[in-house]
Parts: sequence; structure tokens; C-alpha cells
Amino acid sequence: MTRLLSSILAGAVLLATPLSLHAQSIELQAISDFTNRESGAVPYYLDIAGQRNVLAINAANPDYRNKFARAEHEFTGPAGIYDVTINAMGEIDGDGTYRLLINGIVQGVGVNPPVSVDYTIIEHTFQSIALSPETIIAVESNAVSNDTIPEGDGYAFARGRWRSVVLSVPEGAGTVITDDAIDLALSLSTVEVLAQDGAQIPVIVSVVNQSENTTATSPVVTFDLPDGVTFANGDVCSATRTGVTCEFPEIAPGDVANTSFNVDISQAGWLSISAAISSDQADSERSNNTATLTFESDEADDTATNNNETNPATNTQAESTANSETGANNSTEGNQSASTNAGQSLAGVTTSTSVTSNTGGSAGGGSMGLVHLLVLGCFGLLGNRRVYRAKSN
Repeated sequence: MTRLLSSILAGAVLLATPLSLHAQSIELQAISDFTNRESGAVPYYLDIAGQRNVLAINAANPDYRNKFARAEHEFTGPAGIYDVTINAMGEIDGDGTYRLLINGIVQGVGVNPPVSVDYTIIEHTFQSIALSPETIIAVESNAVSNDTIPEGDGYAFARGRWRSVVLSVPEGAGTVITDDAIDLALSLSTVEVLAQDGAQIPVIVSVVNQSENTTATSPVVTFDLPDGVTFANGDVCSATRTGVTCEFPEIAPGDVANTSFNVDISQAGWLSISAAISSDQADSERSNNTATLTFESDEADDTATNNNETNPATNTQAESTANSETGANNSTEGNQSASTNAGQSLAGVTTSTSVTSNTGGSAGGGSMGLVHLLVLGCFGLLGNRRVYRAKSN
């Protein structure tokens, strides 16, 4: 009895001790510690063949391909800042994408590099993640193909396999200190009047560091683009395998960082672009780290094109008007005026990237006079401007 009581007391002391003092890391097994394996767009199954002991996606079902599965774990350890590593499996027939989510918010994205040996363990590490009891840790992955391994009438698919999640305490880290955390808030907007099948529109990004003391270093905004929307160009933004990534320099306390990039629209209807912001520091408020931009894309207006071809005089007059008004905007004063109008959607601060790209023709390529008129109209010159704001999740 004495030995039993001593063991219970020792266990209680161990549980009460901060993680950094009694363990350097905790490894959570995918097949045993993660539940809700059907909470994603497609389900996971347990792959224990060959002692793999991983979660995987049944890519033999065509409906499960190129979609994300999700599994969740409720954290029960001490509050603190952790480095979180997903131990994924490399597969020779495809390079899967892995996402870490905390309470439903994407904290980071990793893509497997190509491998020559199946089931190679690949680590995707996301640093400085703030965790507290009852936090929901989730992992998502997808089944993809690199179109190199023939199988049946097509090619074999990697199954988005992953084995575990490791929580490590960085040296010198312990409990979360609010004064050392940041509070990044993300918002998105666009110009709805430009949204049309076959057209190009700007996605305007604004990030605010609402922290009073801490500078955010290496902020990154990661975008998921839906079908019908593809990246065209941008200054600090670039296309990735899963969407778009915008990398900012550091953002001081109270400062606002803005940028924009252009996307090509290839279908009509309601479209949604989702995004998440992260940086090197823990974020004290995660509810404003994500945003969704929803807008309606109209069908291409073939009537206007046909009327212009039928009436050359009307077409010439429209092009002359567009060229005249665009020429006025090419002056410094004109560009500043357009930037000010666009910036009203971002609390008065934005860049003119989206304006010059759509009016100048370098990004728009073969934009016609009608598109020029629409651009000028949306920024107040024709009195018909509407701006859609992002809806924060």
C-alpha cells in the first residue's frame, strides 16, 4: 500500500511539472491519438499493412483524390509554445500536401519533396505554436499523383500518409507570455465590378499587427484558390502548388502591411478565396488570423463585343474615351487618386498594384476598352464603385 501511494504521488508531481522540465517532446500517434477521422472533405482509414501504422486516404476511390482528409487531437498538456512536427510519408507516385490546424485555423502548410524510396519519413515542422489545454490540433493531407507511375488506365496516387505529430518545447520556452505574443489581423477585398468569366481581378491583402510591444517577423499569408481562379502576378506573392503565398517583411506593433496580386477568373458564379496568416511568433488571438473573400463572377458579356463589331463608330468612340481617361490617370496625380479610392476598403492604406496592373495592360495583356472603362468606373470616375470585404472566419 505504501508503494502504491508513493507511485500515485510521484505521478501527480510529474503531471504538475511543466513539460519543459520533465520531457523534451511528446509524440502523438496518428492511428491512436487522433480521432474525428471523417471531419475533412474525405475520410482517413487506418493503414497498418507492413507495420506502417499511419492514416491514409483511399485513393482507389476517384472521389477521394485531390481532396483533404482531416484528423483531430484534443491537447491535454501544459500551456506553452511548441514546435509542432508532422511526420509524413514520402511516396514515389505523388507529393502530398500537409496542413497543421489549431482550433480550425491553418498554421502552416508543407509539401512533400519527390522521393525515390516509398514510405520515407519526411518532417514538416511549424515553429512557435501556442497550445493550451483543450486546444484542438488537426492534421490534413491529400491524395495526389505525379503522373509517373502507370496504374490501370491512368497513374498511381500517393495516399497522403502520415504517422505522428511531435510536440517539442524550444529551448528557453515555457508558458505563453502575452507581452511577447503578436496579434495579427487579416482582411481581404477585391473590386466586384471587375469579376467576370475571362477577366482578371485584384485580390487586395491587408495585415495589421495589433500587438502593443512585439514585432511580427516573417509574416506569411497562405491562400487556397478555388477551381476557376488562378494566380496571374504579384509583387510579394507567388503561386504555390496549393494556391498562393504572400511573404511580408517584419511588421512593427501597430503597423499595417498591404499588398495585392491579380487572379484570372475562368468561370461564372459565386467564388470564395480563403487565406490564413502566420509568423515566427505565437499569436495571442487566432480568431482574426483567417479570412474568406466571397464574390460573384458574371458571365462574359458577348453582346457588348458583338455590338462593337457591328458598329465600328461606337467601338472607336468607346476606345477613344477609354484611352483619353486612362491617359489622365497615367499622371502622378491620377494614380494617387485611384489609389486613394481603392484604399478606402483598407482603412485608407493600400498599394496601387491592382490599379496599375488592370489599367496599364502589362498584367491584363489583351484588355479591351470596355475593361478600361470598368476599371475607371470602379474607382469613382464613373460613379459605380462597389468593394467586397472579406468575411473573417
